[in-house]
Order: sequence, then C-alpha cells, then structure tokens
Amino acid sequence: ENKITANKSLLAAVCPYLKRLLFQCPTSEMPSVIPLDDTTTSAFQEFILFIKKYECDFNTEADILNLLKLAHRFQFKQLFKFLSQEIELQNHNIPFCVDLFDFLSSIGNDGWKEKCLSFFDEIFKNGVNVDTFASFSRTLIDELTCRNSFIIKEIDLFHCLIKWTEVNNAKSQAALFSNLRLNLISIEDFYRIVLPFNVIESSDYLNAIDKKLFDERITINERHTEQDNCKTDDSNGEDSDSDNSDDDFNYSYNSDEEYDVFISDECMSDNVSE
Repeated sequence: ENKITANKSLLAAVCPYLKRLLFQCPTSEMPSVIPLDDTTTSAFQEFILFIKKYECDFNTEADILNLLKLAHRFQFKQLFKFLSQEIELQNHNIPFCVDLFDFLSSIGNDGWKEKCLSFFDEIFKNGVNVDTFASFSRTLIDELTCRNSFIIKEIDLFHCLIKWTEVNNAKSQAALFSNLRLNLISIEDFYRIVLPFNVIESSDYLNAIDKKLFDERITINERHTEQDNCKTDDSNGEDSDSDNSDDDFNYSYNSDEEYDVFISDECMSDNVSE
C-alpha cells in the first residue's frame, strides 16, 4: 500500500471538489484517507508539487495524461490550463496524442481537441501513412475524416480505412466509411479497388457521383468560413475545463492549521513501490 501525505487545507484551497469533500460534510463523515484509483503515485506527487510550487516535472507521457485526469476529476482549473499551455503535441509520439484527443473528447473540451485535430491534419499534409492511421481511435477517425482540412486523396483514405479494419479486427464497419467522399474517387478506382472489398455499394457511389455530394478537401487558409462537410452534427459545447480568466494563481494556507490527509493509491491499476 502506498500513501502520500498532503495538507488538507492546501488541497481544499485549490480544488473545489476536495474542499466540498473535506470541509462541507459532517465531521464524523470527513475522510482521513482518500483512495485514488486509475492513476499513479508519481502523477499525484506531481499534482501536489504543482499546488506548492506551480510547476511540474513531466517524467513520462503517462504521467501527463494522469495529471490531466486528476485536474479534471478534482476541478483544478489552474493545473489543467497550465498543462494545456505546456504540452506541445509535436514533441510527443502519436499514441500519446491519440490518447490525449480521446480524453479531451470524453470530457467535452472542444477547444483543445481542435488543436489535436489540427495537429493530425498537418501530419497527413506531409504524406499518407497507413500504419499511423491504423493506430487512431475510432472517435478520432470519425472526426478527422469529415474535416475539409484533412487533406488526403479519397482513394488513399479508403486504403487507410481498410488497413484500420484489418489492424483492429473490425467487422461490419459500414459507418466507418461514411465520411469517404465517394464522388471524388474515379470510376476506374472505384470498380477496380473499392468495390471488391464489399464495404460500399455501387448504388451509393453512383448516387454520390450524380448528386455531387461532397466538395474537395481544402486547406484551412482556403476554407475561410466554410463549414466542415460532416455527416454528423458538430458539437457546440463549451470547453468544460478551460479557464478563460487571467486571474493569478493565488492561495494561502496555514500548514499547522489542519491535520494531514493520507492519499492512498492502493486501488491503482499499476504496481508502484515507494
């Protein structure tokens, strides 16, 4: 069992969730140990370090993601904002960026999620990599492939989607191909390459050709005010963890005022030894 000691007043001063948990419940119900699952000892140590010194040491990408999850869980907006400013996607590997995107999607942080999507746009402007595409999550694929700014030939996108189904053992994935701009695929390529896979009906292709369902993909500079040609509605939700205020990160506490709270990570998914 691993335990981390943290001052109760210090935690409550910066985290609304912990303030309610530690001070706004009956004394008899006030916890002295808060179990933490789905995180690591090192991540929570960095969490405490940020509270004390307004700085973090990013030892691993896993720690960064765990810090983000802790900041969201405990409603610690200053930490979330700090991480959003410090993390440069180009300095991290693709799996980390995919995991970051999926987490931001799960909490509805559209502003930072858009930055991730723009990062993936740029990757494919430099060339198509089917192996990289095959490592994407389904959520990322659905949002990325409907973007006008995702510059890729449709026949190349088809190859990427087929590769994804093979790598991820995905069957009956007709919806996966719904953002493929069929009318931009030549007749020769459709009947020679696409049709043999039996994932798209020839009638759907001919209908797309007849009605010119999709426009060309264009760069952000060319797009200006045009809307993404998605088949699903875009979310207009607000960034749940964004902090738009420019308030300084100020708080005070008396180190002798309250007893310490022991943060237990006995439920953690990984085995950490101190």
